[in-house]
Amino acid sequence: MDKPSEALMRKLRLIAEIKKGNYPNAESFAIKLQAREGEDGEPFGCSRRTIARDIQTLINVHKAPIEYDPYHRGYFLRDPEWEFQTPVLEEDFIGMMLIGTNLAKDLLPEPLKQQVENSVAQTLASNNAELLGNATLDGMFCASALECEVDPAIFQTVFDAWRQKMLLRIVCRNKEADSGIEIEPHILAFYRGAWYIKGYLAHTKTRCLYAVSRIVQATRIAYVFEMDRKLLEETHEKGLLGGEKIPQVKLQCDNSIADDICDRQMLRGAKIETQTDSSLLVLMNNVAKEELIPWILAQGGKVQLLEPEFLREEVLIAAQSLEAKHRKKSSRKANK
Repeated sequence: MDKPSEALMRKLRLIAEIKKGNYPNAESFAIKLQAREGEDGEPFGCSRRTIARDIQTLINVHKAPIEYDPYHRGYFLRDPEWEFQTPVLEEDFIGMMLIGTNLAKDLLPEPLKQQVENSVAQTLASNNAELLGNATLDGMFCASALECEVDPAIFQTVFDAWRQKMLLRIVCRNKEADSGIEIEPHILAFYRGAWYIKGYLAHTKTRCLYAVSRIVQATRIAYVFEMDRKLLEETHEKGLLGGEKIPQVKLQCDNSIADDICDRQMLRGAKIETQTDSSLLVLMNNVAKEELIPWILAQGGKVQLLEPEFLREEVLIAAQSLEAKHRKKSSRKANK
């Protein structure tokens, strides 16, 4: 990437960070960019002085309504609606944007899916037909997409409430409170084939998490809440469910699932040692329990949990429960 393009991308990322409400300053944003230095195609590492010059350029040349907030020790936009009028984007940028947008449509229910498809079609129609080279957008898709059916009108209401930071009154399937409950939808997340809304019960700090597929009624309420950055950061760090993390885990795995172990996000960073019998000894740190136990059971006996001992008991109880239910069903069939 040439120097002008690099400077433009720095400014674009800075404005995006400000619009997210993260209150970046010259030092914090320089540190954030330095973490990206060395990645292919993203040589954005730079000094605090460079970012300070970028901020002055945005204010003086591009007339950005940027102002420093001493309380948050960072910058914000006086006018949140202000738009950075950038030069025409390079074709590579448009191509990558199209790929990301096209993949997103596989995860979104209607009506957002159709809206995204329309945006992709409009972008393709108004740009170079060879934007992606010899590849086609249809050749890249999300094979593991939405699994839970969601009512389009309900998802649109939930999406709008989350986007506009408005209170949401919901009624869930199989819940006694037919009148519904009011929540602050701080986070809208896609997790294991389903969409979830996470936040607080209205006007409280009582956390709540609901699957959008279980919502049968949704209504926006004309009350705007303030985004809780701490909840967002904690969810990114600990996961959507925020469940218990196991500090150290030791597994013995059959060699036949070696590829799955290498590809599994949960096992990234694990230490793997091949044993004399070709089995794999896997050592992991800070593993989410709600992900580990289902994965072990799904391997059909090809994974043995060695440590910790208390978690072995939980796996055994889950396996016995699974066995008991299947034995009961098999017995009923045999008696017919």
